[in-house]
Amino acid sequence: MYKRVVINKPDFTYLKTKLDFEENTENFTIDAILFKYVVKQAVGFVFGEVGGSLNVDVLKYSIKEREAILRVRTSAAVQLQSALSLYSSYKGKLCAFHTLQVSPHLISLAVNSRHIDV
Repeated sequence: MYKRVVINKPDFTYLKTKLDFEENTENFTIDAILFKYVVKQAVGFVFGEVGGSLNVDVLKYSIKEREAILRVRTSAAVQLQSALSLYSSYKGKLCAFHTLQVSPHLISLAVNSRHIDV
């Protein structure tokens, strides 16, 4: 009557990541398209042309916080995380990507239990 469905390995992994610059960059805005370009540049920097073919989607982006929710195939999630951690400079400005959360389920990025206001 009822059928149980178990998904062992999801197709996508979701990352909540933030881009920080060392210098004061109040007059330097990064929109969603430029953010995706910097992410692709980071992957290409670490993995070359093969890494440049990695498909990364920006699902949500905050210009003010420079935070984004990225979607990538589960098989390429480790490559993306390592490329973001090793990337350190954009247009001569020192920067760093911080991975805030990683999950195979998008809904779990909606709430961060470490920052709950009581």
